[in-house]
Amino acid sequence: MATISPDMGRTCCPQYTIRLDAQAFKPSKKQRQVINRMNRYLSGTKAGDKLPESELRAFESGYGRDGGAHRLETRLIPAKASRETFALYKKYQVAVHHDRPESVSMNGFRRFLCDSPLIPSDIPYESDAPGLPSSYGSYHLLYLVDSVLIGISVIDILPSCVSSVYFIWNPDWAWASLGKWSAMREVALARDIQAAGATDMKWVYMGYWIADCQKMRYKSEYSPSYLMDPATFVFHPLTSELDAFLQAHPHGYHPFEERPKSQPLLPALASSEFPSPAPVGFAEPETISVDDLIILLSGRAVLVEDVPWVKPDEIKTALRELVAAVGVNRMATPGRPGAVISFS
Repeated sequence: MATISPDMGRTCCPQYTIRLDAQAFKPSKKQRQVINRMNRYLSGTKAGDKLPESELRAFESGYGRDGGAHRLETRLIPAKASRETFALYKKYQVAVHHDRPESVSMNGFRRFLCDSPLIPSDIPYESDAPGLPSSYGSYHLLYLVDSVLIGISVIDILPSCVSSVYFIWNPDWAWASLGKWSAMREVALARDIQAAGATDMKWVYMGYWIADCQKMRYKSEYSPSYLMDPATFVFHPLTSELDAFLQAHPHGYHPFEERPKSQPLLPALASSEFPSPAPVGFAEPETISVDDLIILLSGRAVLVEDVPWVKPDEIKTALRELVAAVGVNRMATPGRPGAVISFS
């Protein structure tokens, strides 16, 4: 599920990595309305009647009440294609993204949202963690109501975060704002993992944020969120000031730390004017050789070319993209000290 980083100096729509502090998140009034709308449906409570519960998982099987008007169930499974998940994916792509039905294939679904270069490794829980993933890796979090699949969160579970890759929802459920509801359910998953003893779990990565695109800006409604400066790789709180600054400069790259407070706004920098280190995406991944890089595999230093990877092409593609973002001269080789990528 690796992606190529955007070229921030030349793209028409700069995309900023956004992450949410899962432990500090509190639903806003609008987000609580989404929760209550779903809970009214599940409980069978009519509009105007007082809800018996207004928590996110108040009517989710295994967490809250059973015996409402409808049964909500979640299942966390490895990211693999099935007839059920593909059927919902195809319905979603055709209805929401207007894809031609004949262009939506099982193989395309598998490549896009199931195949993963991530190597599973055990999550260090302090005690038994029933219902939680036993290893880091790529997953589908399924949402079912009355045993019917209505949504799929495609996520990567990593040592410090739950990373949102894609969300698929049944168009018949547009009334429920499932995208917003599922984002809060992913936050709950991150909290559960941390509470079970994986203490590094702190964030929900929500993909990219784009200043002048409302379909991407909604992510800043989840607070507290942070944007990454693509030149320095430093995360900054997504304050109203930073939001306004980036909205005023929807094209080109503008250093976060150099944004003026009471002076005229900086002009966009040309690609040749980026500060060091260069921002994400300036190197072409296809031009980078990773065979001679030193990596840590289960604590042992080895060369990439010496590892019998299960899916070598996918692993090396992901490594090239990572090295392109960080800078090949910063990586360790037999003749040069530098950053070492760990697969332990």
